[in-house]
Amino acid sequence: MNNQDVTNLFISREIIIKIIPFIRQISTEFFFAGQINKEEFSQIFEEIELPLRRIADEMAVVVNEKFISPVNIYRRRVKSVSENLQDVIENSGDFQTLIQKLQDLVDYFQSIILTREATYPETTIILDNIESILN
Repeated sequence: MNNQDVTNLFISREIIIKIIPFIRQISTEFFFAGQINKEEFSQIFEEIELPLRRIADEMAVVVNEKFISPVNIYRRRVKSVSENLQDVIENSGDFQTLIQKLQDLVDYFQSIILTREATYPETTIILDNIESILN
């Protein structure tokens, strides 16, 4: 599954999430207007609304797996870099050193966003750059 597939699934799920309340509202209006009876109202819930909710949940699982799986690969490294960052903050020695390190981090993250390129740096490069800023 590629990024476009995940995007398509995410958008489909968003549409489902948005139409479920509309379905509920219309079926409720029909019920109270006497256009459908209690059994038909229940049928809409059981055969339309519940399956749509299940489908949306299944889509969420797939989307989350596709987004989270690549992140899990870097979890230990992210933890290590985060701990290093915390250590630098706690043991900066003086305010100016702390501010300079943190400003360097702000500048680095800002540079990532400002590039507006089709591709951003690889996670390993980002983590390496953060570590170099901290040292």
